[in-house]
Amino acid sequence: MRIGSHAERGPRLARHRAHRASSQETPRPNAAPTLTLTSPRHDVTPRTLTVLVAPGDPAGYPITHPYIENLYLPIIGPSTYVLLRLLDRLADHHPDTFTIALDDLAHRLGLGNNGTANRTTHTIDRLCAYRLAVRTQPETIVFPRHL
Repeated sequence: MRIGSHAERGPRLARHRAHRASSQETPRPNAAPTLTLTSPRHDVTPRTLTVLVAPGDPAGYPITHPYIENLYLPIIGPSTYVLLRLLDRLADHHPDTFTIALDDLAHRLGLGNNGTANRTTHTIDRLCAYRLAVRTQPETIVFPRHL
């Protein structure tokens, strides 16, 4: 007889099936309830971005300086650099704080009409990952005027 043949596995397989059937029928007394998320991801994503403007290091370079473009553009990419310049331009008109809809932000960046799309949030996340802004809450960032 070969190892692993049906004749050898028969009693073990029957015991295994009987054990599985009995364990499925009896609920565990201290089992945690199963949680299911019914809301899709786009409902959790904020629809607006609040930007708190910080002065930054006064000895640093302003965002519009050519050095910032030459240094950061190859590193952070074009969409994040355009976001950096856009936030600086909006901070000229709103020196303390401002709120922008993600749909409008995506349109201004040329990333499509859907502001909750992964491209727009990824661009904001990349800005924070390179410490060009600091995320204080999911819908709020602090943006320095000088780097």
